[in-house]
Amino acid sequence: MKLKKGNYVVFGSSGMIGTHLLKKINNLEGVNVKAVYFQNPPKVKGRNIRPLKIDITKSENLKRILESTDTVFNFAGKLATSKVLMKDSITPLYYNIKIFNNLIYNCWLNNVKNFVWMSSTTGYSEKKINKEEDFFSNNPPKNWYGIGHMTRFFENFTTYINNHPTKKMKSIIVRPSLIYGEYDHFYGDEAHFIPSIIERISRNPKSLTFYGSPNEKRNIIYAGDVINILLKILSKNCSPINIGYYRSFRLSDIIQKICNLMNFDYKKVVFKKSKNKKIEFEFSLEKMKQNLSSFELTTIDEGLLKTIKWFEKNKK
Repeated sequence: MKLKKGNYVVFGSSGMIGTHLLKKINNLEGVNVKAVYFQNPPKVKGRNIRPLKIDITKSENLKRILESTDTVFNFAGKLATSKVLMKDSITPLYYNIKIFNNLIYNCWLNNVKNFVWMSSTTGYSEKKINKEEDFFSNNPPKNWYGIGHMTRFFENFTTYINNHPTKKMKSIIVRPSLIYGEYDHFYGDEAHFIPSIIERISRNPKSLTFYGSPNEKRNIIYAGDVINILLKILSKNCSPINIGYYRSFRLSDIIQKICNLMNFDYKKVVFKKSKNKKIEFEFSLEKMKQNLSSFELTTIDEGLLKTIKWFEKNKK
């Protein structure tokens, strides 16, 4: 793994994406890493990794760790899954606005050279195919209207700083599809679609009910691939960029694959009509393909197997 020597700060270092990044850059010569966390310390240790417990909602905590920093990776933030937003769509916004605003401003203030911003596809409107330049057209779907507009604002903020007339900070905006992999959240409302399925199947229920159409499609990408892509585009001028797997899968296909890998009878799976409006949209990956020629992604079967094995080894 080649990475330019320098000083790096990783926010959200104990989460799924942060952990995959630390595994990739662990013990690289000349790569000095400050791994920032709030509650749980990073799972990856290395001679070049320095864990730092910090409340990043407070500006005074950031200056001392951002001085002389070349590149910041931001994976910090409060999870806002569909279940979380159904119960409370405001609190996740409040905390994420505090976190993101503080980080971006202080990175700029302390002359960070590169800021890698893990955005999302929530800013897109409900269209069949969304290209990068379509991000700010129309409104995001009602289900994640607030999160979508928040995402748009912070993309605009980082882009403005990227083009600031007197003091620029290079901003690399990445919009991933649904990320899954080891070290994910598998329990409670903060569990996304795939880890939630894995955890539910592990209980070996008599039946497994899903609300929605089995034909709805999702684009999912393995966390390790997200990190490989991030590191490859650091030196490129391709921001903003959508990243995802080369094709989408029907929900029924994803669930059946997980059932097969966990020796669970797929015949026990039941789909019921959802009260919520069906939202299905695709986004263009042409830019990713152009900038990552001959780049191999982890197959869904391989990625799911890695995720399941990790869960079974670490489940509560």
